Amino acid sequence: MFDEKENRQDVSPTLQGALYIKGALDFKQILDSHTLPVDKMRGTIPLDMHQFERLFTTTRNPHKSQDTLTYLTPANYVVVLSNNQIFALDVYHENNPAKPLSTRDLQQQLERIKEESSRRTAEFRGLSALTADDRDEWARWKEELVKLSPRNAENFSVIDKALFVLSLDEEAPADSDAAGKLCLAGNAGNRWLDKIVNFIVFRNGRGGLIGEHTPIDAPTAGMMADHMTRFIEKNRAALLAAPSAGSSLPAPRKLTWQVSTHVEAAVHKALDSYNKLASDVDYRILLFKSYGADWLKDKAKLSPDAYVQVAMQLTYYRLTGTGTSLPLFLFTQCPPRKEPRRMRREPHDNTTMAGPKPSDLSRRSR
Repeated sequence: MFDEKENRQDVSPTLQGALYIKGALDFKQILDSHTLPVDKMRGTIPLDMHQFERLFTTTRNPHKSQDTLTYLTPANYVVVLSNNQIFALDVYHENNPAKPLSTRDLQQQLERIKEESSRRTAEFRGLSALTADDRDEWARWKEELVKLSPRNAENFSVIDKALFVLSLDEEAPADSDAAGKLCLAGNAGNRWLDKIVNFIVFRNGRGGLIGEHTPIDAPTAGMMADHMTRFIEKNRAALLAAPSAGSSLPAPRKLTWQVSTHVEAAVHKALDSYNKLASDVDYRILLFKSYGADWLKDKAKLSPDAYVQVAMQLTYYRLTGTGTSLPLFLFTQCPPRKEPRRMRREPHDNTTMAGPKPSDLSRRSR
């Protein structure tokens, strides 16, 4: 999440969304100019920076039995979801990355999207809930949608080429716990979970992101989020003062779909399944101040991530009394856990998975 302050004033969601876009585009400009400082492990060991290229215009595509990742040349627009409808929003004047839209321009365009998405029409909504379904099911219905209409195939291409996704949600979470749960398990009809980065802004201006973990380590997206926060705080006055082009901007493009009754039924089924899972999610933020990552690394000589993983396994054992037949906390009976292993010390390496083999895990991606 981007804003964890409890005593905060509500902010316009379209303004906040515009600021998110400006912050992300600034980070992209740094990547494009190859001026991002090299990330280092413990301040000394340089890490491969190849993963940062996968933050933008990367998509996880569903296929039977095994998904694929596509890395496309970045387009000059983002995808915006509002009221379970999908829009393509140009973020540069004349498709020129040297001419980004101002904050007020982006806010105006997001207002147009919210207004258009609030109209009552007969168009089918919520297709994106399929991206939260079982991956084999999503692969099946995506193939069916492509066969139904060339327009559907073009829509998928538009989404795949987008820089990232921004969701404008109607909920107004009162605190960080509620906002965090909605980021993790909010409205599936207003997400596109195949994209690597999906920013979320709520009606009261709180926000965060949900990401597809497969092609990148979490710190990669975290560095972008940290940069966005600092950029917005440092440049807020200038960002708000930049002039607007006014009504001369072309309207965002709405993506409409041709669906069958079978596809509609599949969307409703996916939503039901997702909502049952989401209702079982508890989310709390715990601020632990006794010690942190620096103490664990410098004094205890432990990996903070490994320390937390072992603590979670120990907690499970203490709660259930099972899983400690082997020494040194090798809890073989605990539920299988997916744990990303950072491999950025090797050039151009991908995120690899430590833990149970894939066949042991549910093929749900969320």
